[in-house]
Amino acid sequence: MPKPIFLELWVDHNQSRTLDRLTVTFSAKHTCRMVKTAQKQHAMDQFIDPTREQFVEFQALPRNGTIHMLNLVRFRDRAMYPDGRDISGAEAYRAYARESGPIFSRVGGRQVWLGRFEHTLIGPTTERWDAVFIAEYPSVAAFVAMVRDPAYRDAVKHRQAAVETSRLIRLEPRFAGGNFGEAG
Repeated sequence: MPKPIFLELWVDHNQSRTLDRLTVTFSAKHTCRMVKTAQKQHAMDQFIDPTREQFVEFQALPRNGTIHMLNLVRFRDRAMYPDGRDISGAEAYRAYARESGPIFSRVGGRQVWLGRFEHTLIGPTTERWDAVFIAEYPSVAAFVAMVRDPAYRDAVKHRQAAVETSRLIRLEPRFAGGNFGEAG
């Protein structure tokens, strides 16, 4: 009599950050039995590049004029280049900044705020950020021109090697009002 075949699968249902381990058993009688045998949490989600859908949505927002991009970036301990070069994630990100900086400036971009992450008071305590800054662009078109520039596309290999995860959040710049949380 042939032995049953066991197959173990980890399944992510609807990107829920929880993985279910399903153990599947195929018997000699061609019956199949699936049993949920374990569950585990994902590590922090990895967001390095936008999806096509996110980029289309970003461009379609109906507001012209200046945009601010909040950047939250966590570096890998060691960069992950396809060619295997061995430098830190921070060093790889500096290479990205050096090579993409001239394109950023040429489209009218500038850094308007820079901070150093200290502590998360509200939110996931596992999130920490190595680079936190706001970049300003004169328009969405300027940002798009930057990311489509061939020299920028070449420089982005350093960002992809450097970054463990990130958040890039489009903001409408506003003037602060007199009261807490109020626009002027």
